[in-house]
Amino acid sequence: MIYLASLRDCNSGLYLHPEISQQRGLNEADRAFRMCHERVFHNLLSTRLPEYVQQLGEYVRYTRGETVTMLKTWKSLQAYRATVPVGAQAASAELFCLTSASRWKS
Repeated sequence: MIYLASLRDCNSGLYLHPEISQQRGLNEADRAFRMCHERVFHNLLSTRLPEYVQQLGEYVRYTRGETVTMLKTWKSLQAYRATVPVGAQAASAELFCLTSASRWKS
């Protein structure tokens, strides 16, 4: 979900990929990445806590970051808020942010 959110332009809300946007066109690429981002977001909303924690652990291992530092940074910056899809319902976005904040506690 972090990667998908990183493809979203913060000014326009469009999902832009250097190759796919050129190959498929801006609108088609945006639509495909937007739908994928929304699906992943909704899947995470229904993920059970142990599985969610496991996914976070895999992400930390993938980035080769220091777990304690990453947890402190994410809690401080509330970076998980930037991963919410633009069109997400307010209640879903708030639920995600509340549960993400509590799940990031070490």
